[in-house]
Amino acid sequence: MKAVMIFSANDTAYLMAESVGGTVDNFITMMNEKANDLGLKNTHFVNPSGLEIDPLNPTNTEINQTTAYDLAQIGIAAFKNDWVRETMAPKTGELSVNLSGTPVIIESRNKILGKNGNIGGKTGTEDQAGHCFVGFYERDGRDLVTVVLKSEYGATGLNVFEDTEKIANYGYLAKKEVYKSANDEVGTINLTYKAFRFFGPEKQITAPIILNQDVEYYKNDFNDKNASISYTQDVKDAWKLSGNKEVKLTFSLPGYTEEISGTIQVSSLELVKANLPLYLLSLLILIVILVLLIFITRIINMKKRRRRRYY
Repeated sequence: MKAVMIFSANDTAYLMAESVGGTVDNFITMMNEKANDLGLKNTHFVNPSGLEIDPLNPTNTEINQTTAYDLAQIGIAAFKNDWVRETMAPKTGELSVNLSGTPVIIESRNKILGKNGNIGGKTGTEDQAGHCFVGFYERDGRDLVTVVLKSEYGATGLNVFEDTEKIANYGYLAKKEVYKSANDEVGTINLTYKAFRFFGPEKQITAPIILNQDVEYYKNDFNDKNASISYTQDVKDAWKLSGNKEVKLTFSLPGYTEEISGTIQVSSLELVKANLPLYLLSLLILIVILVLLIFITRIINMKKRRRRRYY
């Protein structure tokens, strides 16, 4: 792991792939399955190293493909692993690469490690991809991942790190803005209910979903396109939700969810009004039945009195 994460040793990447997957091909399948599990739609792996020419299959012209967004998601997932995080943290590492066991000191390719909040990262360079870097930052208790692709190497090889610093600084200057405000309607929901609460015909009503609080986010084109607020709880009975009871809503962005407070705006009076003709008809039928019962009872009583007179 040190050889791969600190020194970008591609030969070691193939050894790890074979060790974990049994064969390199099996490991590549595992990589693509993991990408699918992470919801990555623009990533496809053909080798474990990222090299544009596969040393095990040099005639294969297919190359690994991904995007800055997908790399950020891969980086976030990898950084949650303690082993990965701890391996990329030091500036140097020791490896035993010969039979004598003599340690070899390797130095991190991450030239900004430990500077301005950078706590790790992974470099990569290829002809088509250019000079690339996925960086991890922590400043003032806020974590940030940066991705630079196709940067020029430059005279000193530091261009990609300078680009990374610019992205990180830009990211940390961003402040959260209000996405939706308290009392905003953020959607509607179809609720079901029985007209007489516990029995009767099943009916539907569409109710607005109202926020009880401000919801903040980092405003950008991507978040504007993908942000959403939804009601995902199982209770969808209008009677149970009537009275503007507080419910839990979910604010979602790709890779992020937050539980927020809201209300499904439906009242008992509204349900009663929606079913008033049915209630009146039911009342009328009940009255008719009562009148009939009274009438039948009187007839029966009259017949009984006549029989007594006869005897």
